[in-house]
Amino acid sequence: MDRDAALGDTIAGQNVVMWLLVFAEEGTPTGALPPPVYVLMPPQNETVPVPTMKNYSSNIAGLQFKAAGAGYLNTTPDDDGVIRRSPLVLRYQDFVYPALALAIAKAHTGAVRFKLETAELEDFEPIVGLSVDKTFIPTDPYGRVVVPYLGKQQTFEYISATDVLQATSLDQFPQLKDKAVIIGASAL
Repeated sequence: MDRDAALGDTIAGQNVVMWLLVFAEEGTPTGALPPPVYVLMPPQNETVPVPTMKNYSSNIAGLQFKAAGAGYLNTTPDDDGVIRRSPLVLRYQDFVYPALALAIAKAHTGAVRFKLETAELEDFEPIVGLSVDKTFIPTDPYGRVVVPYLGKQQTFEYISATDVLQATSLDQFPQLKDKAVIIGASAL
């Protein structure tokens, strides 16, 4: 039994968003990138300051292309080690990819339109925000947002994946109805 193919068949047609990693360091890319949310065409590919990554590690094609979307988990701390800002978009070549949170929001709301909003200056086109359908998200010139600190670990409800998988009825977790759910390692 090909378990990857079985998982791919399970997520096909569902609102599943996969994760990927992009790296600033040179290296050999692995996996299949999803379709980008935006393509920087000339002259924007020279003037819009989306942070550029040189490498990636993504999902195998059989999973990636059956998912509703994908987003990266990368962020960079400030010099003192604290994460205060996080990029909502990163670039690989001329292709723009969303942060995982943005990809989840896009899939969960059914948004279809995505646009980098920029200010046109002489040789520089700073990002002023992102439009996702009718929602405008203001950013700094590099497409970053301030990370709102909402509380310590476990501020958000935690439900064991094992409990969900072993449930005998969907009614056992009414708090999950119509919600975006993140399933992953507790270390993330």
